[in-house]
Amino acid sequence: MNKTNSKQSFNEALEEKKSKIKKPNILICGYTGVGKTTIAQLIFGKDIVSDDKISDGKPGTMGYIHYENDFISLWDSQGFELGHKEEEFLDKTRQFIRRRQDNPDIDQHIHLIWYCIQGVGARVTTCDIDLINKIFNPRDVIVLITKSDITKPVQKESMEKELIKNGVAKDRIISVSENDKHSLSNLIELSLAVLPEAYHDAFVSAQHVDLEKKKKKAGTIIHTTAVAAGAAGAIPIPFSDAAIITPLQMSMVAGLAINYGMEDVTALVGGPIITEIVGTLTASSLITLIPGIGSVIQAGVAFTLTEALGHIIDNYLIKCAEAKINNQPMPTFTFNKFQFKEMYEQYKKQYKNETGI
Repeated sequence: MNKTNSKQSFNEALEEKKSKIKKPNILICGYTGVGKTTIAQLIFGKDIVSDDKISDGKPGTMGYIHYENDFISLWDSQGFELGHKEEEFLDKTRQFIRRRQDNPDIDQHIHLIWYCIQGVGARVTTCDIDLINKIFNPRDVIVLITKSDITKPVQKESMEKELIKNGVAKDRIISVSENDKHSLSNLIELSLAVLPEAYHDAFVSAQHVDLEKKKKKAGTIIHTTAVAAGAAGAIPIPFSDAAIITPLQMSMVAGLAINYGMEDVTALVGGPIITEIVGTLTASSLITLIPGIGSVIQAGVAFTLTEALGHIIDNYLIKCAEAKINNQPMPTFTFNKFQFKEMYEQYKKQYKNETGI
């Protein structure tokens, strides 16, 4: 398969996978200044919630601001000030929720609500309780006690007791801080437990905090594709008659890019990676690089090539994800032939151990 056909195959696989993304709608609600937008930015990144969207507690127009990308849809309540216009906000929120939940398309519903209450205020208002219990569906709500790093234990305990007394389940209350990555990871874990399963993959792609979840999903994508490639190679095919970079493998590359939340995957992955690997994974290059590989694609070769290729790309995308988390420039992809050879030998042994072939 030449570079042009490979890019076309990648783009087709990418569009197919993007068409199947079911992104969750998350409502982030609470009074002005409790840290809602900051939490959203820390978890989903500055690409979707830029610095200029954080008001530092300054009041704004009452309503909901919408942030959206390929993987997530966020609604952020604005202009909701303590002791001011609470009835108006309750009414606007009731209308907002009704419009969303009455839509016959479930994908347009609000699937998860993060209700934020500032910990240092040590106060749960009647309006908080009315929103959680009367306007929202409690099964969709997680209550965040924000700024927990500067909240005294006695304040947290008092708020938790008040929330539980008013019907909020203890396991739906979580303390978070913008300075505590562990607390944000806990929020991601709890959110996945509350979200319908159909929206899990998009949520994992969207979040920038828990890289381990992305790595775990990537491992599944790679291994599943390698097994499928092995099955496709059950009947040996001469290298000269077969495309080494198969549509199956292009689908794997597209899936990995989406898993790591790379919005501009065509520019980042579809060009540079494919350009370099097409020239390397040809019959002549492989025979030179890996003596003894043989002259045909068979199950073991197809499995091993796919695993090695997947992990080479995965290592690069992990670096990209880390760069996004740390607001650093994207690294340049370089196909290391010697690293590929080492991985090929590693997965060749794994395949032999698993199959005895």
